[in-house]
Amino acid sequence: MPELEEADEIQHEAYDRYITARVCVPKGGEMSYGTVMSRKRRIDGQLQGRSNANPILDTSIYEVEFDDGSTEAYSAIIIAEHIYSQVDGEGYSRYMLNEIVDHKKDSTAVSKEDGCITTKAGRKLLKRTTKGWQFLCQWNDWTTSWHPLKDVKESHLLQVAQYAINKGLVCVPLFRCGVKSDPVEWGAVHCGNSVAS
Repeated sequence: MPELEEADEIQHEAYDRYITARVCVPKGGEMSYGTVMSRKRRIDGQLQGRSNANPILDTSIYEVEFDDGSTEAYSAIIIAEHIYSQVDGEGYSRYMLNEIVDHKKDSTAVSKEDGCITTKAGRKLLKRTTKGWQFLCQWNDWTTSWHPLKDVKESHLLQVAQYAINKGLVCVPLFRCGVKSDPVEWGAVHCGNSVAS
């Protein structure tokens, strides 16, 4: 009877723990998200490198497909290093805001000309809505993503206030307020409970 290979000696993609993993790895001088698609193969069709349960001894090479559709080859040690650096002790990914780097608004945002409403008593009040505004956030893994202002202000109030002051957005109806130089006070007065989403 032929002898069967030990389970940890099998070199087959079906048993590979990295395939389908979502990773953030260096690409072209910046960090980019991609998915581990497959092991890289040599010209003769054999898998390149040898897998090992110990990531330090694993010489496997993998194809990572990035969100933009491009692919690049990465060693198992690079993939393992970046997977483990992105999770805490309980296996959860942790993203922290480094800074707000840009903003944009669409046609639904309140314009300067349409920034006030007049009450029945004749008082002019600012329209306060975050509708139509998005902020580009840079995270601790150096990736960036666009998020509606209503979400960003809930979790990062002071950063929103500081960004608005730094970018001169205090004259925009959404950000207009009497406090213009202190982000802590401005954020508490303006972005707190008074802004309706």
